[in-house]
Amino acid sequence: VTFSTAVTQRNVLNAAYQELDHYNVLTKALGAKALTKKIWIPDALFASEHNLLSGLVFGDGVFVNAYQIGVTAFGNAGKGDFARYAAEIMGIESVHRALALQSLGKPGNDQAFASGSTPYFTKIETAVSLLSGAGFGFGVKGKGPGKFYDFDHVKKQTLKRPAVHQLSPH
Repeated sequence: VTFSTAVTQRNVLNAAYQELDHYNVLTKALGAKALTKKIWIPDALFASEHNLLSGLVFGDGVFVNAYQIGVTAFGNAGKGDFARYAAEIMGIESVHRALALQSLGKPGNDQAFASGSTPYFTKIETAVSLLSGAGFGFGVKGKGPGKFYDFDHVKKQTLKRPAVHQLSPH
């Protein structure tokens, strides 16, 4: 994808690095297990800057809602530290969504509650259904043209971003 501004390119690359950090915190520090490292991504996502940014708005909206579910579940289970980690990651996903909206010429602060760009949901399985409905596949081909991306390969290509201050969750 060719970006129309250096700011948009920087924000997307920074977000990719932050997503890798989220994965590392979830799997290394918190003991989460990846269900798959093979993701089907629709070709249309990378066809244009508009498609990529719109996909980020949608996907980050799904993940904001998913982390809201995590905050509630961990809070109800008395796992305050895990609830905080979910809230911290949810905050970053909200920033990613806002920056993508701004790059699309839309207001980045277009919501007060829920995820805004996706239907509100309370069951985590809905996140997978929404993403699958958009053509993504997790360990299996998604609908429509696309290709598999291997997480370990993409991880090696995700460069450290000096402007992004990585901190351990606390």
